[in-house]
Amino acid sequence: MPRPCEVFRLGRRDYRETYTLQRELVETRIQKSDSDAIIVVEHPPVFTIGRNGSLQHLLMPEHINKQRIPVCEVDRGGSITYHGPGQLVLYPILDLRFHGQDLHKLIHFYEAAIIAVLKDFGIDGRRISQWPGVWVGEEKIAFIGIGVRRWITYHGIALNLDPDLKYFDWIIPCGIKNKRVTSMAKLLGSAPQMETVCRGLLRHLADEFQLDYDGF
Repeated sequence: MPRPCEVFRLGRRDYRETYTLQRELVETRIQKSDSDAIIVVEHPPVFTIGRNGSLQHLLMPEHINKQRIPVCEVDRGGSITYHGPGQLVLYPILDLRFHGQDLHKLIHFYEAAIIAVLKDFGIDGRRISQWPGVWVGEEKIAFIGIGVRRWITYHGIALNLDPDLKYFDWIIPCGIKNKRVTSMAKLLGSAPQMETVCRGLLRHLADEFQLDYDGF
C-alpha cells in the first residue's frame, strides 16, 4: 500500500533555513511516523562539506571569500559539493522502518530515480559503484548525500539542470580528483524546465518507494 508523503515546495531558499526545516520534519516523524515528506528547493550559492570532506577540498578559497559564498560543514555522508541556482535539490524525509532499513538500498533507489528522469530527456545516466551519485560518461551530473536519525532520512539529492559550473572548479567535487561535472543544459544544448524535471523525479521516487503524494 502506498505511503502518504507531503511535498514541500520552497522555491529558492537559504541552505541553513532549509536544513532547520529538515531537522524539524525528522523530529516530528521520530515522535509520530504516519507519513513521509520531500522538500523541493533551489539554494542560493553555497558549498557544503559532509562528514568525509575537508576544507582542503576548497581549491580557490579566495574566490569563495570574495563572493561571500557560505561554506557549511554538515552531518551528511560524502564530501564537498556546491548548490546554487539551476540545481534541483530534493530532501526526502523517509522512515526507513517502512522502506527497509538498508542504506545501500536507499542510495540505489535514489540513483535509479535520477537515472530514470534523465532517460526521460534522452540522457544515459549511470552508476559508478564506489562513488554514490549519477554520472554521464565520466562526468557527474547528480549528487547524493544522506543523513539518518533513528531510521528517518534527511539530506538527499541534487541534480544539475543548468547551474553555473564554474563553481565546481573551485572545489574537488565529492573529494574525487580528476573528474568533471556536467549538467542537463550542457548535454542537451538548453536547460529543461525545472518544474518538468521536478515532477518527473518525484514520480520516479514515488515508483521506487511506493509513495502517495497529496495533491500531486
